[in-house]
Amino acid sequence: MENRTEKAEPKPGKRGAVFILVFLSHAMNHVQSGVLHIFYPIYRQEFDVGYLGLGFLSTMNQLVASLLQISYGFLARFIGRGVLLGVGNIIVGLGGIGIGFARSYAQLVTWVALRSIGASAQHPVGAATLASFFLDQRAKVLGFHQSAGNVGGWIAPVAGSALLLIGVSWRKIIWLIAIANTLMGLAYFCFRDLVVPAKARAGKAGGKGGRAMAGLAEYRAVMRNRNILFLTLAMLAGAAGRGTNILGTYLTTYLVDAYGLDASRAGFFYSAMMVGGIIGPGVVGWLADRISHKFICQFTLAASAVFNFTVIYYPRADWLLAAHLILAGVFIWARGPLIETLFTEATDESSLDTLLSIYYTVAFVSGPGWTLITGLIIDRFGTTPAFALMAVSYLLGMVFLAFVRFGTPAPDRQ
Repeated sequence: MENRTEKAEPKPGKRGAVFILVFLSHAMNHVQSGVLHIFYPIYRQEFDVGYLGLGFLSTMNQLVASLLQISYGFLARFIGRGVLLGVGNIIVGLGGIGIGFARSYAQLVTWVALRSIGASAQHPVGAATLASFFLDQRAKVLGFHQSAGNVGGWIAPVAGSALLLIGVSWRKIIWLIAIANTLMGLAYFCFRDLVVPAKARAGKAGGKGGRAMAGLAEYRAVMRNRNILFLTLAMLAGAAGRGTNILGTYLTTYLVDAYGLDASRAGFFYSAMMVGGIIGPGVVGWLADRISHKFICQFTLAASAVFNFTVIYYPRADWLLAAHLILAGVFIWARGPLIETLFTEATDESSLDTLLSIYYTVAFVSGPGWTLITGLIIDRFGTTPAFALMAVSYLLGMVFLAFVRFGTPAPDRQ
């Protein structure tokens, strides 16, 4: 049986259409999760819950999506990527519709959990799809995949707040986004013949039982891979700088405390960093495809350490600080897609789904621990040691990457 993801190049037009669809669905996933956060004050009043209730809701949203990501390397042996992404986006849409109809806190939590089940497919399966179709541009397209999520994360508070200001109810906003997610899910079925599982040849293993055994064996083999071990350590070490966790949690609070800004002005500076997060992954990935994925990743980690730590030394909040945060965003958010690209090169093409399901599980599960540690350091010792820890975590990631060596050529890139 021919493995089409390894041997057959799709036509440029269809390949471009799949890229656009993956990009848009990733952005819309982040739009929906992003608007949920700006509705939290409304949920407190409407569902009569406190901060603990909101924290549980946020944890449920993140935990379900994170833990399920490890499963997609296995599921891709039985179900095409297009179907996985299509069903996932439809579930996100149905979850959003349910959230809009929720009349109690328990119903809200249930529908948010269902939405997270669908969202869990987007990162590992979407990334595996792009990595299969753009062999010679992996760092760039995986960077754009990251940028898509950042675009959605940037649009969500702006558009959601604007719609609330003009009188659109939060339920109608959720429904509009849910309809868009559902339509994107249906669109994936138009490409189910192209977005095939990387394990298409696994049918030789002897039916479903053989595929299941082969899938479990592949997880074991991947986890014993020396390069995967050091790449995982680099991801774990660098988790202190993940933009969606520590900086997302503490940067605006730091700006308010350090410079006496109000929340809206602090939000402006955070938005400046998000602009860098939109531009950086694709641009730095483009450069890495032309020079060296490993070298540019190490350079990005070093630059992230410098920009992360030196942000605390600005005497006032002005355009220089904003420019600094844009550059910080460029490098901080480019780091993840570059390590992700190195993951895809650590073994052969047939393991893409397994590799990326492991990558995203490590990436999403490791962040909350670092966020808690950093918060404890800020409370006890102040912001300088905390920001220093973030910088050191990047440098430690560089050290682990030094042990990553590819003894055989990367897959043929035509």
